[in-house]
Amino acid sequence: MYKFHPMLEEFIVRHCSPTLAGIKTGNISTVPYEDLGQFWEEIRCLNTRLVPKGMRLVPLKFFDCKALVYIYRPEYLEADLSVDLACELMQSRGYNCGNAGLCVKKLAMRLKENDGFPHEIGLFLSYPPADVDGFIKYKAKNFILAGDWKVYSDVENAVKKFDDYRRCKAIYHMLWDWGMHMDYLAIGI
Repeated sequence: MYKFHPMLEEFIVRHCSPTLAGIKTGNISTVPYEDLGQFWEEIRCLNTRLVPKGMRLVPLKFFDCKALVYIYRPEYLEADLSVDLACELMQSRGYNCGNAGLCVKKLAMRLKENDGFPHEIGLFLSYPPADVDGFIKYKAKNFILAGDWKVYSDVENAVKKFDDYRRCKAIYHMLWDWGMHMDYLAIGI
């Protein structure tokens, strides 16, 4: 019988809490692993607990005993990608913005093909489409504010989100340290 090791769970709580809390579409983080088979078993185990709460955990890329993992809320991603500018940006890069699952698969493919991150990745992470568009157009320069992302438009809203994410992470870290498990920290929709 497989014995679950909570390393991946702790990593997700510490690095992806805004998604667990339901205030962000998704988070991407690099997670170390020792045994690939055990890592896949942990992914399957966590998904049995996350999927009923409206989330998915997907490895996007593997390298040097590390995995780039994406935890996201498919319903939120569908809504984010339905925004006209987001859909336009995605379609110009070969995505089918009408299907979040296919978009995640395409993102994984693009990540495997390149060493860096494709610029549209911000759309998978709740970045405003206008800011993703500005990042692309201005080649990561001429931004108004830098925080969780580079801001090219609505600074007031960005500052509020940066603060919300920071507070969420602090609260989730504290709750985890007090012994609260991810099952209680992952908010269902």
